[in-house]
Amino acid sequence: MRLFCFVLFCIAHGLVLAQEEPEYLPGGAGQPAVLDDYNTEFSRWLHDYEPIEPQQIHLSMVSDGLAYRVQFSTLAPLHTAVFQYWPAVEEKPKVTSIWNREETWEFVDGGSEHRRQYMHIFKTQGPLRENTLYHYRIGSAKSDGNAYAQDIEDLVDVTGDDDGDDDGFYWSPKYGFHTHAKNVDQFSFMMAGDLGIVNAVTLRQMTSMAQSQHYDFFTYLGDFAYDMADMNGTKGNEFMNLLQDTFATTPLLTTPGNHESNYTFAHYTNRFRSVPYRESNSLSPDYYSVDYKWMHIVSITTEPLFEMSPESFETVKAWLRQDLARANANRAERPWIIVMGHRPLYCSSNDKAACVEDTNTLRQSGLEDILLEFSVDAYICGHRHNYERTYPVARGEVTSTSYKNAPSYFQLIIGNAGNYEQNKLFTSTPTEPLVTGPWSALRYAGYGLSTVSVTQNTLSFVHWQVEKDGSRGRPVDQFTAKKDKKQNDLFPISIDLGLHKKLERILE
Repeated sequence: MRLFCFVLFCIAHGLVLAQEEPEYLPGGAGQPAVLDDYNTEFSRWLHDYEPIEPQQIHLSMVSDGLAYRVQFSTLAPLHTAVFQYWPAVEEKPKVTSIWNREETWEFVDGGSEHRRQYMHIFKTQGPLRENTLYHYRIGSAKSDGNAYAQDIEDLVDVTGDDDGDDDGFYWSPKYGFHTHAKNVDQFSFMMAGDLGIVNAVTLRQMTSMAQSQHYDFFTYLGDFAYDMADMNGTKGNEFMNLLQDTFATTPLLTTPGNHESNYTFAHYTNRFRSVPYRESNSLSPDYYSVDYKWMHIVSITTEPLFEMSPESFETVKAWLRQDLARANANRAERPWIIVMGHRPLYCSSNDKAACVEDTNTLRQSGLEDILLEFSVDAYICGHRHNYERTYPVARGEVTSTSYKNAPSYFQLIIGNAGNYEQNKLFTSTPTEPLVTGPWSALRYAGYGLSTVSVTQNTLSFVHWQVEKDGSRGRPVDQFTAKKDKKQNDLFPISIDLGLHKKLERILE
């Protein structure tokens, strides 16, 4: 009976006894990608692209979705390209055609073959209609000939089929994005991280959710492809094409992970240059921020501490302090602040290097102090290939078991999208006990991804289980963070943990 009760206790707390970690699968870091049950559902990554045919298309946005950027790649320089977008509901829509790229550049992989590809960014121009689904596509001219002289409406019927080769252009598939409704009091977004080409268990659900247009953006928490620099960068191309149907339909907010470290993170900074870093007064796509309705969301790189030098992290922290100071002064308009990075500040594992040494390094770098000083509400990360939620926490101590008017931030690890390393179990053995703490509120070692619904006073999180066959299972975690307006009025700059604990009892 005691043994039975102990087993139930372990299951309830995500603890796995005497079970070995899964072995790595073929096709991971340093190896060519291989076909499996998940990636064969999506053939675009296997397509043999023409040198100037648009590929690796993905979408990003500026604050409040006032403009959208589309980034894509070609294997040869382009003479002429066009970005077309139009309201999806109109039978004969007025097509906006953008001929001038916002940016174009050559990216040379750092591998032995020095493979070249050409990156391009288009941006919407002028005001967009509120609460409207737009369709868009990218076209590249086969020659510079008469592309400008030809009437754009004569090129092809934009209401017809998707991609193709007509009128002297290579056309991308037709994708969509939606603008938000200003008077609607709720919006939602998606969160996931650590997805590979191999064992991409959540990819089917991820794509379906993105294409539903129910989510305003998608935060991806680092580690792409495993690894994008492999095979002279061709694995990065394959990954971006595998994810194109997802990344081209929901604006993408990314952060770099340790698997992007090759060639000083060159694959990340070139492939995701469309994120709004310049609008954020940042020097690099490695860190930036976005305002969206009632939320300020910040993306930072945690990797300089581990893959470069601690000194280089000082630049990130200095920028973060300035960004959060501005955001914290604007709490009346945007009460929620979320920071996303790749590595966790807290995690549970029998791997002391990852969940003791590395987490201590990140906390002691001063990052946690900044989150506390500016009353950040949540820190979202990946890196560990599982899901874990903390209670509100500060410097290793639980500050509350309630998420209402929490006196400090809480953390979510969402690194279980699926890759060749498979998931990390919460294993405990006599020689390698599970290292955790009272801050750990819930742990889940399966595959999944998260959604968040946001109102002015609530953040409602759901972590969805994804079964090994790729189907969506049950919610394995659901909780809501709440705050009263008076909390932001009382604590506009920084928190006093002792005072908060006293007031927490009054506000409940």
